Amino acid sequence: MQTTYYYCYNLPDKKAWLHKVMDELSSILAMPPANIDCHFTELPTEFEAGINAILEKTNDFNGFVCEIYTCFKLNNEIRLLVICPRNSNLAISAVNKKPKAVWGAHAGILSAVYGDYNKYIVWHEALHLLGVKDCYGSDAGPNCGLRNCIMQYIPTRQSVGNWPFLCGKNIDLIKQRLKNIGKK
Repeated sequence: MQTTYYYCYNLPDKKAWLHKVMDELSSILAMPPANIDCHFTELPTEFEAGINAILEKTNDFNGFVCEIYTCFKLNNEIRLLVICPRNSNLAISAVNKKPKAVWGAHAGILSAVYGDYNKYIVWHEALHLLGVKDCYGSDAGPNCGLRNCIMQYIPTRQSVGNWPFLCGKNIDLIKQRLKNIGKK
């Protein structure tokens, strides 16, 4: 089973909010049409010191991924969502690597949110950790056929709205990923 952790780095005022938002996403994914049983978990305190050290010393987005991978003892079924200040090393390195990633970025086992802390952006980045792909090309709107797909560029309450907001293609990607994890 894949473990997906979330963590507030230097944003203690967002901790309770993030917990609520991630529980809400778990509940939403369990509903039709997705019917996906997954749970997001707050990063255990035993990992906090190691993650903080990585987030304080590393300046390269790919370096964060490698360091965090090592911190989790090379378990490739563990993923981490970090929300952090825009002036953190993680945010600065993400924007340097991906200039259009003005509010969040994803690479492998790591997703980061550092711009607007709305739940749709947090969910967008968290869903990448489940294998979901972006549904936008050169324009910001969704190109998957679902007008309110959350995987559009900079999702908001106005552009996404209520569930269901994840296209069938991405629902299938999550189910396939979880099925493959179950076989290991």
